[in-house]
This record gives sequence, structure tokens and C-alpha cells, in this order.
Amino acid sequence: MKAYTDLEQQSSKLTGIMPLESADMCYYYKDDKPQLTPYSKHNNRYYVPCWSLAALLDYLSANFHIDIKYLDNQWELDCRVQVTYARELVDACYEMIIKLHEQKLL
Repeated sequence: MKAYTDLEQQSSKLTGIMPLESADMCYYYKDDKPQLTPYSKHNNRYYVPCWSLAALLDYLSANFHIDIKYLDNQWELDCRVQVTYARELVDACYEMIIKLHEQKLL
């Protein structure tokens, strides 16, 4: 089970959408990944915030009533104005946040 957002796509994109204080984890790396936009630099190491499943659910549930179901090997996340589906619940939360942001609902 995937427990937190991935670095290359999800965490990097959420950094521009979600409040940074809502991130409860982070990725550290050295200068070997210049294609990533770091959030900050500390002791010659860069870091990008990332979010655990719990942090994503907390953020969504603070703004919407959400229903979660597991159907046919995938998660369904429904907040009444949007529904997302994914094999991993973290991915369904990420997709929900992206869609709600695009609709200017977050």
C-alpha cells in the first residue's frame, strides 16, 4: 500500500497548491536531481515536502465531506462535487485535490 505522495509528480505539484505546513513528510536529495524544483536548501541538501495519506485525508475532510469506498480493486473518493478513482488511496486523494484546484474549489 502506498503511504505517501511520490516525488517526481505528486509532491512537486502539490507544493504549488497545498499549504506547505500541511505536509508532514519530505524528500531530501543532493544536487543529483536538478530537474526538480526544491522547496528549500539546508546543509547542502535540498528538500521537497510530501504528504502522507493521513495528511491528504485531513486536508480534504477539513474542506469537504468525503466518502471512501473500495470497489473492484480500486478506491473511490467522493466529495459530492467530484469523484476520483485509483488503485491507491493516496493517488485518489492526489487526483481529487488536483481536480478541485482546477475547478477553483480549494
